[in-house]
Amino acid sequence: MQLLGAWTRLAQGHLSLGAGCVCGAGVGVVQAGEYEAQILEFLAGRHAVDSAFGRWLRDTGGYRADGDAGLADLLRALARERTLADPAAASRWLDDLAQSLESFGALHGRG
Repeated sequence: MQLLGAWTRLAQGHLSLGAGCVCGAGVGVVQAGEYEAQILEFLAGRHAVDSAFGRWLRDTGGYRADGDAGLADLLRALARERTLADPAAASRWLDDLAQSLESFGALHGRG
């Protein structure tokens, strides 16, 4: 739930304004939705989709390679889940997500 709150704050605060974003990081326009797709792609590549947690992401969490499921949706599904076949894999996925969000927040003045 903490990561869901962090993602919500980052996504709401990162608004595109023409040639840049509100944060003024000067890296061009990277909207939260684009970053969301990139982070989900990174996490899918890093965490084997044939693992038990990878199957959970796809089957229960709703993750799709085409970006159909949003990060908030996945985090809500994970928060509702009572048991996971591979809690260690879920923990690694969440750790990687936390690092990615921290990096994004630091780059955009919210870290």
